[in-house]
Amino acid sequence: MHIRRGLFRLATVCFFAGSLLVAQNVNSTLVGVVKDASGAFVPNADVTVTNEGTAIDTKTKTDDSGNYVVPGLPNGLYTVRLEAAGFKTNIVKGVTLLPSRTIRQDITLEVGTVQQAVEVSTGVPVVNTENATIGNIMQTQQITTVPLNGRFLDRLIRISAGVTTDSASNPRVAGSSYWGGMNFNVDGAAFNDPGNGGGAYSYRHGMSTLPSVDAVSEFKIDSNSMKPEFEGAASVTIVTKGGSNEFHGSLFYFNRNKATTARNFFSPIRPAFNRNEYGFMAGGPVIKNKTFFFGGYEGLKERAPITSTLSVATAAMRSGNFAGLPTIIDPLSGSPFPNNQIPTNRIDSRASTLIQRVPIPNQAGTGPAGTLNNF
Repeated sequence: MHIRRGLFRLATVCFFAGSLLVAQNVNSTLVGVVKDASGAFVPNADVTVTNEGTAIDTKTKTDDSGNYVVPGLPNGLYTVRLEAAGFKTNIVKGVTLLPSRTIRQDITLEVGTVQQAVEVSTGVPVVNTENATIGNIMQTQQITTVPLNGRFLDRLIRISAGVTTDSASNPRVAGSSYWGGMNFNVDGAAFNDPGNGGGAYSYRHGMSTLPSVDAVSEFKIDSNSMKPEFEGAASVTIVTKGGSNEFHGSLFYFNRNKATTARNFFSPIRPAFNRNEYGFMAGGPVIKNKTFFFGGYEGLKERAPITSTLSVATAAMRSGNFAGLPTIIDPLSGSPFPNNQIPTNRIDSRASTLIQRVPIPNQAGTGPAGTLNNF
């Protein structure tokens, strides 16, 4: 069998200037409270949240209790800048926002002037303190470096925490079946098979219409207390990459062939096999700080045989000997053939010629007279 797949996977060819409006919200929310060194709340402080990749700013102010909320932020790294009269400017860099998560970043301001600045760095929050959702997130580096059989994203489900597998194609997350018990979305758009349940799935190639592994920014599984828009006992969220102010790209090529392939137990030889996966990803600015692109291509060429066990006529049957098989009746006399043997002169010459094109058994068969699963 020769399989060839060439997909232009537009993993967020995103010409956008703001947040995408999608059926299911996969954007992040940043919250926090601003206090002074004594612990008093700082109201009406200016909060500027800047995407470090695109330099796009989102601004708000703290309320009377010093709280701020910035919703609708695409996942990524952010810088939070706090300015208030009578205090030094506070700059927090490297705030990591994860898809469909609410991240808390509390800030303490020091007395001084806004011309003075205090700069700190942060990282990925270890504990989710804003809701009761239980799940795990894989980011770009993990996704592209973990060994995946076939580079299909459904393999990431099988190696995630809390997943058990009762079959190769039906892992269970938090006790729910892959088929019918899980909700899938890509960038907030539903990716479900309404007929079978679960993700839109190809038996041979997994979730093969998903973006390329190299085009995925975040892969997240939630298994408890999800947001209302994420139905099912578990939710799988896939967020694709977007462009930024810097050009980034990659080339990849993977090969598997006969030299490293094991022989099928039922095959007398190690058959030919060659699988090539290749492609590229690229992203960058169209208009700096405003408009960005990201796209890619991934191709698959695979040549492989399929080993099947078949049932073919035995050498005895080809000569008219059907001993051990159900009785054959002579259509001319209406009586059984003696010893269940059809005379040679009664076998049509065309049938004799045709049967020569069918292979003879090459292994001991099962069933009556070894007629089943013998080739």
